[in-house]
Order: sequence, then C-alpha cells, then structure tokens
Amino acid sequence: FAEVSQLSGSKSHTSTTLMEKYVQRKVNNFQDTGYQDMDMSLCALEYLYVFAGFDFMTEEALLKSLEVIDQALDQIVQAEKTEFGIRTKELLPDTPPPQYFDQRGVLLLMRSSLYNVMGRYKDAIIHLNWIIDQKEHIFLDKWVVPFAFWEAGVTAWGMGNKTRSRAFWETSLKFSKYDFEYRLAMRVNLAMTKAEELGVPKPQEVDPAKRYNTLKKEKNNLK
Repeated sequence: FAEVSQLSGSKSHTSTTLMEKYVQRKVNNFQDTGYQDMDMSLCALEYLYVFAGFDFMTEEALLKSLEVIDQALDQIVQAEKTEFGIRTKELLPDTPPPQYFDQRGVLLLMRSSLYNVMGRYKDAIIHLNWIIDQKEHIFLDKWVVPFAFWEAGVTAWGMGNKTRSRAFWETSLKFSKYDFEYRLAMRVNLAMTKAEELGVPKPQEVDPAKRYNTLKKEKNNLK
C-alpha cells in the first residue's frame, strides 16, 4: 500500500487513471484509519465487480465469494458490537457512533450482484433496498448507489418486470460525478438499447426511489 502513490499516474489512458485515483483514495482511507478496517474491505472482489468479472466466474467461485463477503460483514457486526459496548459503559459525547455505511454498502452491492449472476434475484432485493435506504450516509464510495440502481434493474429484469428495470436504469443515469460513471453509463445504455429492441415499454414513472419515498411518507402519516 505504501508503494501505491509511487506506482500510480504512470499511464495516460483515461480509464486507468480514474481507477488509479480511486485506488489511491481507498489506500488513503485505510491509512487514515490505521488499517483497522481492512477485514471489512475486499479489494480484489471489488475490482472484479467493477469490471463485470462476476459474469465469468464458476459456480464454485461465486459461492466462495459469497462466503468471503459474509465473513467481511461479520467483521463489521463485531466492530459495531465492540464500539457500542464501550458506549454503554463510558460517556463519549465527542465520539461519533460507529458508522460503516460505506464498507457495508460495497459488500452488499457485491453480494446482490453475485445473487443476480446466480439467478437468485429475490435474495438480492433486501440488500439493494438497504443501500437505497442508506444512500445519504454513503460518502466515500458514492458509486455504490447508482450501481445499486443498476443491479435493481437487473433484479427486476430477472424477475420478469422489464418495465421496472428501465425505471431503475433511468434512475441510475441521474447520478453524476462518481467513480466509474462512464463505465456504468455504457452498461446502462447497452441495456436500454436491448430493452428498446425487445419492445419493452417506457415506464410511466422513471424514479422508483421517489415513489418509494412517497409511499414511505404516506405510511408514516397513517401512524
């Protein structure tokens, strides 16, 4: 990790440069936290996900990846239990509660993608909903949210709701200025083109997140 800053910036290709900048930010974050969060991050799987590597993995490799992600999520749960345990015994008014939204968001995004690749679409729903619900708390890895809408579209498509897929994909295109934006835009546009060719109708409501928030408000008003 100490050598990353020396190795980055050696190539001029745009996509490589963007990836190098992202890697450098990740390394800086690891250094800022004293590498205490390393067990909560799976850099190799993250790289494979960004470059759509899951689609080419064997069933055995996919299951192993799910297992590794579960272990990383367990590390987050254990860290939260430890930190909240301290807060029950000591007054820490100047210390914020543990927040692992970014780490959990990346892991759940990858888990949902693995489920989509395996055709286990229903298993992906709860994880994608968590990311969308907590999108305001994800700061370091902002790319996770638009990619979650992409995966939500894949999930809906796999479950036979192709019009809903278009709605999720159109929502993902509304985000900007995040890592891997061009890569996702290409992926979404290709999917949208395929949907057009198949005659999938355009959604009447192009923002599922807005619809979700409206329903949530209506539910709260009824309480």
